[in-house]
Amino acid sequence: MEYQTYKPNEIVLYQNGDRFELGVVKRLAYKPDQYFIWYHTGDTAACTHARNLHKITNSYAFEIRRKNWEEI
Repeated sequence: MEYQTYKPNEIVLYQNGDRFELGVVKRLAYKPDQYFIWYHTGDTAACTHARNLHKITNSYAFEIRRKNWEEI
């Protein structure tokens, strides 16, 4: 099965059951169809399979930025 591809710094929506979280693609992981995604303000990124990620098709209409620890 082919999954959507993502680029570094792309904003994505992660679906975990009935929960949804915004994330930022850090980079492609070592395994196919997996990406390291930032879901929080720290430097650690979680490895996430592409089957759980969704593109935000109207991101051009919004300004989304990831906060740093200092901004909280």
